[in-house]
Amino acid sequence: MSGLLKNTSVIIRSSGERTVGLCGYAVEKNGVPASNIHLVKNEKPFSQALKKGYELALKLSTKYTFFVDADTVVLEDAMAPMLSAMDRL
Repeated sequence: MSGLLKNTSVIIRSSGERTVGLCGYAVEKNGVPASNIHLVKNEKPFSQALKKGYELALKLSTKYTFFVDADTVVLEDAMAPMLSAMDRL
């Protein structure tokens, strides 16, 4: 499974949440390399933040990309089962 996590990018969308650091830390604890964690910060309106995130996702060379809001703290070992299910599909 670690191969899938190493080939996964996470884009964190932040509009000033205090939890952005914790969000990134939790993603990294799931096994995603820090170099694959990206931040889209203070883009308004929301549609512009999504656009920036999609543009970034298209430039990345990873198999999977997660979009996460900065106020979401991903539970440890939560991403591996999702990636496994996506890979089977």
